[in-house]
Amino acid sequence: MVGPLRSRVPLAALVALGFAAACSKSPPPTPSPGPGNGESITGRERLGWDQPAPDASELATFRYAIYVDGARSVIADASCATSSGTGGFPCSGRLPTMSNGAHTLELAAFIDAGGIIEGSRSTPLRVTVTGVAAGQTSSIADGDITTTTDGVRLRLDVLYDALVEPSSLAVTGDGRVLVGGHDGRVVTVGPDGVTESLPAGTGAVLAIALSPTHERDGFVYLTHAVHRDGEAPDLKVGPTGGAPDLKVGPTGEAPTGFRTDTVFRTARYRGVRSRLAERMVVLEHGPSSAEPAAALRVGPDGKLYAAFDKGGQADAPRPLSDWSGSLLRMELDGRTPDDQPAASPVMWTGLQSPRGFDWAPGGSALWIADASSDGVERLRVIGSTADRPRRAAQRGAYVLPRGLGAAGVAFFGAGAVEEFSGDLFVAGRDAGYILRIGFDDTGRPVTTERLLEGSAGTVRALAMGTDGAIYFCTDTLLARLRRVN
Repeated sequence: MVGPLRSRVPLAALVALGFAAACSKSPPPTPSPGPGNGESITGRERLGWDQPAPDASELATFRYAIYVDGARSVIADASCATSSGTGGFPCSGRLPTMSNGAHTLELAAFIDAGGIIEGSRSTPLRVTVTGVAAGQTSSIADGDITTTTDGVRLRLDVLYDALVEPSSLAVTGDGRVLVGGHDGRVVTVGPDGVTESLPAGTGAVLAIALSPTHERDGFVYLTHAVHRDGEAPDLKVGPTGGAPDLKVGPTGEAPTGFRTDTVFRTARYRGVRSRLAERMVVLEHGPSSAEPAAALRVGPDGKLYAAFDKGGQADAPRPLSDWSGSLLRMELDGRTPDDQPAASPVMWTGLQSPRGFDWAPGGSALWIADASSDGVERLRVIGSTADRPRRAAQRGAYVLPRGLGAAGVAFFGAGAVEEFSGDLFVAGRDAGYILRIGFDDTGRPVTTERLLEGSAGTVRALAMGTDGAIYFCTDTLLARLRRVN
């Protein structure tokens, strides 16, 4: 949700706010948002910057102002990392509301010590606001009722309404929901409230998976897109990509193909009081494509499965040590299972841009949403043998509706909604609906239905809860659909 535009204060009025009375304090150092020259944004992004400070304690006293074409407002929802990088402490905050068109942004840090003491403004950052595409505004509300074609009445519950660039989610057995974002944060929404984590060394969160024994060990697996030096990358804006952090990367368009400076990092964290800590890197490899895409789940066999985009690699035979465009099967600590062929974690290769996967009921086959370079999205069905070594092969492929923009897939198991049992649900980020796919007795897709079409705006992530509800994210909302009589 875009932060509210605070009251604008003319520069000349700042003395009246207490600048002169508080002159005994030194002003904070100047923030560094990095270069920018006409970059196109929607206006819903978070602005990132590096904030110099002697230590985290002094950093905590800083607040931040943003000047949009010279008009001052306070940055909403500003937060900073607790450890410093080479340029200072990484920080980010919500952009104020801006009209479409070109704007010049400047940042300044300030403190309130009996009066406002503000530092000098940053180097100007020039952006062009293009706004939200027509038809992409969400109109759903808490308590809405929708009825499926087979008569199932579903109530929509809004669980949280202040998400920023959500990209993935997972639901724990006790009803807590973890939402990962392109800004690197993980928001946990549960009965005890809402918390935010910014795991160490993180970049954009592309996928989340929970340990099969999460209720006991609290382990959470995240796949990030990171620079090789650990900084969050500047992600290309695309039909299924996230909005960029304005701080990092060159000005202008992100390059096509792969980026040699951006890699995938999959790490295990332990949830400590709803925050993520104790990082252990399981896997790191790259490069990623310009629009990084990855998927992550723990399979029915208790193994960790991860899929990564092709990374701009050419269509040519590659060694098994090259994991671009592959589906990997690993032990939970990243080791290769002893029943994998050639002592390699690669289970299947041939992916372009994986957007999510799940197993059909009974674990007989894995269904993975994959987008080709020509824009065609498919559901690929991957089966494997139980022999040693395990062998996997594609059993089928089905074309998804054009313009869907798949952003997650999940099968509905047996439970609260008998009519949904065995159905596959696909999040449509671009089309703005949840696609429901029904199957015949042979496991072949035969029916489809578009849930929330015309009202969701966009569906960025999707997961099934153990309570029989469908959880999903729009641009700003975390919501669920559950059956009502």
